[in-house]
Amino acid sequence: MHMMKKASIAKMIDNSDTFQNQVKLLLMENSQLNKQIVVFQYFYSYQKRQRKRSLIISHKKQENKEILNKQLNCMITFLDQQIMFETLFMVTMVHELLNNQMAIQTFQQILFNHFSKQISVEGILI
Repeated sequence: MHMMKKASIAKMIDNSDTFQNQVKLLLMENSQLNKQIVVFQYFYSYQKRQRKRSLIISHKKQENKEILNKQLNCMITFLDQQIMFETLFMVTMVHELLNNQMAIQTFQQILFNHFSKQISVEGILI
């Protein structure tokens, strides 16, 4: 019975269209609200950094000055490092939350798919 519930959640994750919904579905069964809040705080700041990063990239495309480009590249690298750190933190939190190998592998696959599709700048894949 319990395995069937896990399988149905995995199916819902596959059908979910956004990264955030996929994370929410993975955390659905968790009853430890405080840990859930921590994960979503990190997820929210992750999204903010992604938006900031996009703005920097669009700004960079409009500017040709070499010094400014170097500064923007440094900012992008810094944001990338923060995004990666926060992602690793989220994976760790989800690991503690679920303590379930199948769910963790699914979550890691979601992260990998998300990064492969969305974080690609000038041919550099993080």
